[in-house]
Amino acid sequence: MSYSGRRRYKSRRERTDKMWNNFKVVMLFLCLVAVVLLVSDWTEIKDYISTYFR
Repeated sequence: MSYSGRRRYKSRRERTDKMWNNFKVVMLFLCLVAVVLLVSDWTEIKDYISTYFR
């Protein structure tokens, strides 16, 4: 099987699908990081909010 150095053409739909999938993965990762930060520092966040809304 020979190797061809030529890059395969990707249609607009394929590029858009790949970009959308990458975006969803990044957003999922950011949401997970935010949840972990909220859970780990919950008491500090609660105290900070309670200083303004009491």
